[in-house]
Amino acid sequence: MTGLRITRGEAGEWIEIRPQRHGERRVAGRIKLVEQSPERVVAHTRYAPGLLIERHSHLANEVIFVIAGELRVDGERCGAGTTLVLEQGTPFGPVEAGPEGAELFECFDGPPGHVSLDDDGFLALLAARGITLLPETHASLPDQGRTLAGALPPDQPGVSRGSGEAR
Repeated sequence: MTGLRITRGEAGEWIEIRPQRHGERRVAGRIKLVEQSPERVVAHTRYAPGLLIERHSHLANEVIFVIAGELRVDGERCGAGTTLVLEQGTPFGPVEAGPEGAELFECFDGPPGHVSLDDDGFLALLAARGITLLPETHASLPDQGRTLAGALPPDQPGVSRGSGEAR
């Protein structure tokens, strides 16, 4: 694919990702795919305050730019203006959105291929904080590979077990 492509901010739909129940509050992320091809995936992402994402890696190189708010990645604060560069297969996380949430611009040099790591540790962290994972319902995201859903215990309330494979 060659040439110039311009995508306006209003283009595309926001898709809910990673829904969770934090006490009485529903928390989730939202992603808008700016571009999706075999060569790259570009996304505008928003995380609600306190959203937790398990330790994971990707099957592609990734660059994340924090537009607004903040993330904690491996315990380190990454505020607005921070750039994270992750080589393919680099483990990182858990990732936690700050008190104002986080807005990100993410670029992958191919399909992301999300691979969950330390599922038991993440489930213990969720339990310690009283957080319940909720089922993801949107099927038009890029192939994410193995996700946490395949590792959840059968008694995890409100979670769609599925095969854990791509949605």
